[in-house]
Amino acid sequence: MKINWKKVLVFVLILALISPVYSKAIETEQSISPEQPVEPVVEEAIKKTPEKKEMEPEPKKEPEPPKKEEIETKKPSTEPSKLKANPSSIPENSTIADLFPDPVMAESVVTNLNNQIRYKNDWVVTDVITQKDLDNLSSFTDLSTVIIKNLEGIQYMTNLNRISLRSDDDLQGLSALLKAPNGYPNLQEITILRGGITDISPILKINAPKLAFLNLSQNKISDLSPFANLPNNFPVLEEIILASNNISNVEPLAKYASASMRFLLLNSNSISDLSSFKNNSMPKLVEIVCTYQQVYLEPMDLSAKYDFTLKAAEAKGVNKSIPITVFDPIATIDNTTSMITWKQNVIEKKPEIFLKEGGFQEGVKYGWDETTPVKDDIGKVIFDGTFFQPLVYIVAPKITSYEKQLIYDIDTPLTEEQLLKDAKIVTDQPSKITTNFKDKIPSSPDPTKYVVTIEASNIDGGESVNVDVIFQPKPPIITADEEYTYLVGEAIDANQFRLDVNATLTGVGSLVDDFESVVDLTKAGDYVVTLSSPGNPPASQTAIPVTVVVHVRESMELQIPNDFRMGIDENSESVPILNRKQTLKCYGADGKVDLKVTDRRRSKQGWTLTGAMTTFTNSSGDIIQSSLKYQSKSSGSSPVYLNNANQPIEQKQATPTETGFVSTIFDLEDSLSIEIQPNDALVGDAYESKVTWTLEDAPRP
Repeated sequence: MKINWKKVLVFVLILALISPVYSKAIETEQSISPEQPVEPVVEEAIKKTPEKKEMEPEPKKEPEPPKKEEIETKKPSTEPSKLKANPSSIPENSTIADLFPDPVMAESVVTNLNNQIRYKNDWVVTDVITQKDLDNLSSFTDLSTVIIKNLEGIQYMTNLNRISLRSDDDLQGLSALLKAPNGYPNLQEITILRGGITDISPILKINAPKLAFLNLSQNKISDLSPFANLPNNFPVLEEIILASNNISNVEPLAKYASASMRFLLLNSNSISDLSSFKNNSMPKLVEIVCTYQQVYLEPMDLSAKYDFTLKAAEAKGVNKSIPITVFDPIATIDNTTSMITWKQNVIEKKPEIFLKEGGFQEGVKYGWDETTPVKDDIGKVIFDGTFFQPLVYIVAPKITSYEKQLIYDIDTPLTEEQLLKDAKIVTDQPSKITTNFKDKIPSSPDPTKYVVTIEASNIDGGESVNVDVIFQPKPPIITADEEYTYLVGEAIDANQFRLDVNATLTGVGSLVDDFESVVDLTKAGDYVVTLSSPGNPPASQTAIPVTVVVHVRESMELQIPNDFRMGIDENSESVPILNRKQTLKCYGADGKVDLKVTDRRRSKQGWTLTGAMTTFTNSSGDIIQSSLKYQSKSSGSSPVYLNNANQPIEQKQATPTETGFVSTIFDLEDSLSIEIQPNDALVGDAYESKVTWTLEDAPRP
């Protein structure tokens, strides 16, 4: 048994000696399941990049064992220390499950205990564990199918020289690495895969002075700024692997002042610029492996009808720009202008590119592949990658609606912008809108029609429409008097009417009316005449119509009350029967009881107003003998007792000097009365008389 034990030990040592220089990266590969066909595993990042005819990574090849001298060169120079750190205190009688709340983490600790501690190999998570037990762990490694979700408890394993684990993109408890009071004095290697890490600050704050190897591949790191001002926490750190992250800017990493850094592996990111490493602060840096970079550009529009040309994005190496040499599909490049052209017969087939989030999209790709020295022919930079250019195929736009005619006042300061706003162009897709406005519309347009062509276009073509742009004077303004009066029988035409009502038209146009078709001068009445000015676009516009009320009146007019009553006062409705004589006055139903004579004749020849009445009679045929007495207010006039004959009651002589319409009013309340004799009426009955007023067009002799 003793001999067999020695053979096994020697076999293990030999394996360690012949392992490739990048044994850590190989271990990373073994932990990565082939989920992403376009992403190479970490091992591929350390091999010399093969020449590629296509843009996709070639199948992996096993790396050839490096020479012994290389192994010795890249082997960490610091031997593990046998000194123990001062760990944080473990509560008494704590079980493994107590210290490590993540069940998977606890089981992984059990696995490492059973593999590394000789005095006990049947650990379970419910076992009580001491600090001494954990101090016997030199490594915490589990990169198989174990998915650790929380690192809490790792602060108790302070004698580790190696930490290697993987998660499911949601690793919690990174801060536990900072809880060890004296750090990890023996820790040389850290590998955390698929931890979902976005912030590397907690890891870079670990107190691990012997750390030589850091592998944070397959995380979600994009921000490397914590490296820029990183203190010298890791004086012997030689190798950093940040493959398969989301890194595009490596400038902060290039500023990392490390006297020991030799190898940087940045495979499968989105890096296109390494120029910041030209003046890096890493004097021992001998190799940068930056292969399989995938840089996704903003989508571009194109038409399948034409060749497609774009200016190539720039790939910058450490010391110079790297030429674009690989195209998919095939294309040509003008190296003086960096313009890449794909022919129309290639573009019309709508090639596709693979998307980093999965699936495909129409697009093209082009890339670079070059190996150069790090500096002054020392070391090497292996740099290759692909620019992915998504494409959006478009077709010529269609104009779906627009205003076919636009009308403006001739003094409108019209601009192309205003015209497009008024035209209300609607297209079926975003388009470039242009017009020939400047060629068609003069600075001082005439009152006429112009035709402007409006085009909606994109790189695939366009559609145009014609819009009629009409300039015309402002609408004319009509003014006129609101009403006018004519006498029955007058001979008036439309021209005279417009003169009489002071009708005017301000602006371009002609004034018309419907006077002759509306007004009947043979019949008294009120007529509405409309003045208008019809437009004749574009020479003139239609005016807002104006109406005038035309009154046609008789030359002589008598206005009389419809009815009135004779009473003792304005409030009494009945007359008492008395044994004495009573005088009744005239009262109107609405308080007014007037006779009004209007003389509209141009020659005032005078007139005579006569009155007559019938006998007051009641419903039984009884009569009142008394008559209405009219007393004129004219000087020297005598009372007139009305009877069935027309007797003059008022008279006006000719007055040649008077003009216009002359009205004379007679108040019957003051002029008309009746005397009732004692007991000359029946109680409870009404007596009525018909009074006739007549106007004669001349004074009686």
